[in-house]
Parts: sequence; C-alpha cells; structure tokens
Amino acid sequence: MPELIIKKLETNIQELVHSFEEDLKAFRTARPSPALIENIIVEAYGSASPLKHLASISIQPPNALVVEPWDKTIIPAIIKALGSSPLGVNPQSDGISVKIYLPPLTHERKQELIKFLSSKKEEYRIKVRQIREDSLEMVKNAFDKKEISEDDKFRLKEEIQKRIDSSNKNLDEIEKKKADEIMNS
Repeated sequence: MPELIIKKLETNIQELVHSFEEDLKAFRTARPSPALIENIIVEAYGSASPLKHLASISIQPPNALVVEPWDKTIIPAIIKALGSSPLGVNPQSDGISVKIYLPPLTHERKQELIKFLSSKKEEYRIKVRQIREDSLEMVKNAFDKKEISEDDKFRLKEEIQKRIDSSNKNLDEIEKKKADEIMNS
C-alpha cells in the first residue's frame, strides 16, 4: 500500500511538471516558435479547433511565423482568432497563407511576461498542494483501515513532503530558466 501511494504521487507530480513545461512553450521569447500559436482556438466548420489541427505552422527567420491552412477558405477565421489572441499580433494574409511578424520584446513587455510566468507557476503550486492533500488523505485512510502501521504513516508523510518540496523546487527552476530566456532575448 505505501508503494502505491508514493507511485501515484510521483505520477501525478510528473504529469503536472510536464504540463507546466508545455504551458511555458507558448511563452514568447525572441525566437518565434510554432508552440506560440498552435493551441489558439479557431472557429471553423461550426466548431472550435486548435490551430495546429487546421494548418501547418512554420518559422520564417528572423521573426515571423507562417500559417498555411489546409483549406484556404478558413483564412479569415484564422486571422480573426490570431488577431484577438492575447499575443497582440496583426496577422497578414496573401490568400494562401497567414504571416505573423513578431516585433522585438520591449523591456516592459518582458516584465509583463515574467509577472504572468510567476502567476502561472503559482497556479501549478496550488495543484501541487492539492496532490499533497490527496496523498495525505490516502495515507490517513490506509491508517484508519489498519492497512499501514503508525510508523508507516509518519514515514509516508515525510516521504510525501520530500517529493512535494522537490517538485516545487523543480517548478522554480523551470520558471527561472524561462524568465532568463525572456530577459536575455
């Protein structure tokens, strides 16, 4: 039973950290990345779909993204979705593709991104606390059902806290790396 609790905790933490890293891919740095726009929702064909399901996205050096929809009739919908996204870009179309030119980041914009990055990390810390609470509840239930001893209960609580501290440290490191990437762009 103790192994199952720790295994479930580890799995949940790994999924959470991976999810945080994926979310940060959409944060803009100096170099454009398809991840910046691939999950923007586009209203097309009567439903909402991520851009990556409707078009190919490529980089045109030094600072442009090119969106080539598989169906050219949805270009207006793509332009609308990109234009209303929080990126603050002005997409342009040539009838075949949509281009997005990304201007260099200003110091103020970098500061805004870092503040948003910090709030995003805090959201994930809250999720980590929820994982900890769920794990501690599992330990309590196992102890109440006499599936584990009191020594196991205290050992598991310590082990859970160690794993939680480690995951929080991991989130801090990921945030710091992305903040450095933003500031040095």
